[in-house]
Amino acid sequence: MKTTDLQQHVASMPDAGIVLEGELPAEWAASSLLGAYQARSGLRLRLEIRPVNDNILVLGTATITLAFECSRTLVPSEMVLELDFSELYVPEDRHEFNLGTGIDVSDVDALDDEPYVIKNGVVDLEELIREELVLAQDPYPVADADARADGSDEVPVWASEAVDVDPRWAALAKVKLD
Repeated sequence: MKTTDLQQHVASMPDAGIVLEGELPAEWAASSLLGAYQARSGLRLRLEIRPVNDNILVLGTATITLAFECSRTLVPSEMVLELDFSELYVPEDRHEFNLGTGIDVSDVDALDDEPYVIKNGVVDLEELIREELVLAQDPYPVADADARADGSDEVPVWASEAVDVDPRWAALAKVKLD
């Protein structure tokens, strides 16, 4: 995918819409990553862009592999960040949604949010993708808990079930809650 594909002219869009699939380079995504992360892959995208009356509906999925230092253990780790998003673009001279009769808007997130605007007949998808990428990142990433190297399970400090627990917490087992 070329970054020029992120700007679509509404006038040249077919009635059935278009589907864009591809990968943006890791360098493109890097400027939208929080300080805790580094891109280990490009940003894989699939975008469906459909006209809905005078509006444009964008449905998208994105996937990127990120490296980070676990904020709990300080151990380097990686994760695959997957996002699904949808957005409705409205003409810049309109302030209300005009979806028409019989249009199902169940794929559109929060219609009461301020919509993205079609400016000069162009839908600019870059701002949407960057915003969704930023919002999907945990500012304090934590690595998934892996099984212990010695194969033993972690013993709970306290549990409501009959298991061996830390004796310092044994008195809690006698507490009855109504």
